[in-house]
Amino acid sequence: MLTFLLDKNVVRRAIGGLRRISSPTPEEATVLEFLFRAQAINAQLFISQETVNLLKRYASRREAQFLLSLTKVLLAAPYFKRWARRVREEGFSREDAKVLGLATFGTPETGELLGVETIVTLDRPLTRHYTSTLPVLQRKLAAMAMDLPAPFCYASLPNLKTPYEVLSAIERLIADEC
Repeated sequence: MLTFLLDKNVVRRAIGGLRRISSPTPEEATVLEFLFRAQAINAQLFISQETVNLLKRYASRREAQFLLSLTKVLLAAPYFKRWARRVREEGFSREDAKVLGLATFGTPETGELLGVETIVTLDRPLTRHYTSTLPVLQRKLAAMAMDLPAPFCYASLPNLKTPYEVLSAIERLIADEC
């Protein structure tokens, strides 16, 4: 099953698209289409608790309820803080380190999985920095994970993709099944 962590910018574009459902911007339309396609293939969509708080504060009740119905909250699991601190050492902002930490050492309330496969983001600087530091992050995670108990020793780094990239991959998946 595909698992995605939606960053705040993706959620903001979804809210904007829902507010202007008859004439969303191209970026908002792509985000909404990604959400609907992901739901159609039963992908699991996650958001952080901070994003839930933003939804409740800034979105209308209808928009917030809709997005909350599509997503689950990803909670910090053990070793989240340790990993986020190590990510920060590589020059990531506190917020970006939390997102990367959650995608690696986050779990839904039920605890049935650890981390997600992909962070869906519109943050180009985050993506560039992540790509350039990926080998260092992989080494750091491998060094940290080898001393951890199961299932934490199996933690892996997520992919970072735009909604457009994920949407294209989902459409290829659907086409292959037909």
